[in-house]
This record gives sequence, structure tokens and C-alpha cells, in this order.
Amino acid sequence: MTKKDYFFGPGIFFFTVVSCLALFGHGSHWIPSGALLDTTIQEIQKANAQIILIGNSILDHAIDENIVSEELGCTTYKHAVPGSASASWHLSTKNILPKLSQKPEWVIVFFRDDYLSKPRYRVYDYYYKKLLLLTHTPEPLLEQLAYQQTESPLADLLYRNLGFFRKRRGFRNSFENYAKYVSNYLADSNISIRKASSRVFARVNMDPELLQEKTTAAERHAEADQSVFQNQRDTTFLPAIISNITSQGSRPIFVRLMRRRDGKKEPQAAWLIQYMNELKQYLDAQGIPLIDLSSVPGISEELFTDGDHLRIPDGRRIVSSEFARRLLPLLENGVHCRSGARVYPNTTPTINSAN
Repeated sequence: MTKKDYFFGPGIFFFTVVSCLALFGHGSHWIPSGALLDTTIQEIQKANAQIILIGNSILDHAIDENIVSEELGCTTYKHAVPGSASASWHLSTKNILPKLSQKPEWVIVFFRDDYLSKPRYRVYDYYYKKLLLLTHTPEPLLEQLAYQQTESPLADLLYRNLGFFRKRRGFRNSFENYAKYVSNYLADSNISIRKASSRVFARVNMDPELLQEKTTAAERHAEADQSVFQNQRDTTFLPAIISNITSQGSRPIFVRLMRRRDGKKEPQAAWLIQYMNELKQYLDAQGIPLIDLSSVPGISEELFTDGDHLRIPDGRRIVSSEFARRLLPLLENGVHCRSGARVYPNTTPTINSAN
């Protein structure tokens, strides 16, 4: 074997590795576009919003910003990104508010149960792409809380430097999808895997209660005793979200939305009661209001569609009015809305310790 042959194999290997890193690698796995960020900033500027609502599709189904604006006499903008969670809410508050020439008086974040304490919830694959739309630059805190220390040191090294390793879940999903679509060409299109699976697992064929039960079970990655707020507070996006809002001269409010379980009047788990009490104490110490909409008069299970989504317009109208009623006493101390806002009894939002 000549020296040329001896170095040829390792040379090819080295060249391949370097090429892969050049094509797919990135010291930070952020390649942001900021497309949604720019659009949202323009819309808020145009609306000159005094109140900004932040959340996901649960917020979108539960709150009609036009009803809130009418009943409070304040211009309200709803920033509801489907499937978003605390990582997205951190990016939204961090990257949108500083760019606004006219800051909102209040920024209100809507959440379910303990989702404020799940920094790694909905940050991969489809949701990862959504996060890229909310920033123009790498996000160190997001990488630290959402992506680091989730795997072995070797896996973390590969994840940070090899693009195809980061995309392995997407590759797996793609292969599965290809298998479904290829069946169209290998068999009668009426009995293809894709069409058969879509027909069998269509949402209309599912029991809404069972679907919600299985979805909730799949989402719970931690045991009940690990969900206590005090155990997670310093490793979540919550302190950053608060800082993002207050540093811009706006005031934060957090709103807990109801779930299908609450519409059925089921009792809350002991760990959840403890979690909400500790969350309230944490926010109270900073003078930050917490509104609990897990119990809303007039809302029952019949007003839910799939999962925790309320029916539009019936459920949304009821919750929007109740939210405005509970919010108004807080606004009277700070927001100068135009005249004409309805006057509600001066009630203080409280936490429901049990249902």
C-alpha cells in the first residue's frame, strides 16, 4: 500500500465530515428569519394597541379582542400563535416590545395549568420552525433552557454542530410520510395508507373526552411532585418574560385559561392547586396580577370543540366578557382608555383553590 493509498481513505472521510458541517452544521442551531416578528410589529404599530394579548390557539378560541376593546374602551391586539408555549412567549415579549414606538400599557400572557414551567415544551420540529419566525438573531437563553442539558454531552455536541443530527426527527417523520404517499403508487388509491389513516384517525371519529385525556397524558413529562412551581421557577422562561415586559415600561398580567376538564367541573389535582398557589405568591410579591379563568359562569363541556378549544362564537363571547369584567378594576388604576367603557363591580381576580 502506497502512502497515497494510506491517506486517501482518511482524507475522503475528513473531507466528507467537513462538507457535512459546512452544509448542515451551525455552532448555534438558530437560523432565524423573523418573518412573523416583522409582520406582528407592523400590525401592532398600526393598531396603536394599549393592551397586547399573548398566547396560542386556546387564547384565539377563548378571547375576542374586539369584544374586549369594546367593553373596556381600550385598543386591544391579540398575538395568538397556534401551538406556541412559553419559549414562543419569551421571544414575542423580548423581540416585539422594544421595536414598538408606542409601548402598550399592559401585556397579558395566557396559559394553561403549569405550562409556564415547561421551557422545553413545543420547541422541536414544527414548533422549532415557528420559533425561528420570532427572532432575527441567535437566542442564548432559549438555547440554554430549551435545548441544552436535555441529552448526553455527545448528543448535545452533535446536536449543536451537525444539522442532520438536529433534523433526525424531521427525517424520521419524512420517511414515514414517504411510506404513506408511496403506497398511492403501489396500491389502489382508495386503499392507500395515507387515505386510510386519514379516514380512520380523522378528528370527527375520535371521542373528544378520550382524545383530551390521552393528549394530557402525553404532555405530562414530569411527575406530579416535580410540577410544583417553586421547584421549577428558576429554570423557566417566566422571569425573562416578566423582565421583557417591565423593562419596556409595560405592565404584565398573567391569565390562566380553562380546559375541557374545567368545563366538566372536575376537581383539580392536589399538585395543580399547590402549583397555582405558589405561582400566585410569586407574582403577588412583584405586584403582578394573576387572573384565573379556569372557572367561568356559563361555560360547560358542551361549549368545547376539540381538546381545550372553545366554540366560536358562543364560548368565546362568554369568556371574553368575563375576562373584560375581571380586567377592568386593574385597568382603572393605570390605563387611560377612551370614555365609554362599561362599569363593572370592583371585584379582585382570585385563584380558585379547588373546583
